[in-house]
Amino acid sequence: MASSSTHRTWLSSTVKHGILEASHRTPIAVATAADSGGPGDGWTPEELLVGALETCMTASFHALARQSGLGHFRTSSTCAGTVQRGSRSAFTEIHVCLNVVVGAESERALAGKLAERAGAACTIANSLGCPVHVDYTVVVADAPR
Repeated sequence: MASSSTHRTWLSSTVKHGILEASHRTPIAVATAADSGGPGDGWTPEELLVGALETCMTASFHALARQSGLGHFRTSSTCAGTVQRGSRSAFTEIHVCLNVVVGAESERALAGKLAERAGAACTIANSLGCPVHVDYTVVVADAPR
């Protein structure tokens, strides 16, 4: 069983931002969201969660692609979440769009199947209490000229 740990330091009780650190990682500036009274000058917890999901989804696709022998490919992605604010603020849904570029038409179907499986393979998606919607596109790169 793997474990993860971080260390977060708020700079002071009056300044609503700080530094998130983990062993052997570049520190990240974090802050309370501007719509929650914060300065809005660092990554918010909501942005970190959405970013973690997007990274996990893409990493899951890459792992599945390697295991299945998918040829040369590249990916990009977008991710957006909706937060309902209130006495118990929570994400109500998150949408991930994975864009895959493959090197040959013969790889398009496999890449699509792997993109569909990436959601089920993503630890972050499996840990959330809100729906995670995964959309994807697969295109074939232009042949070199």
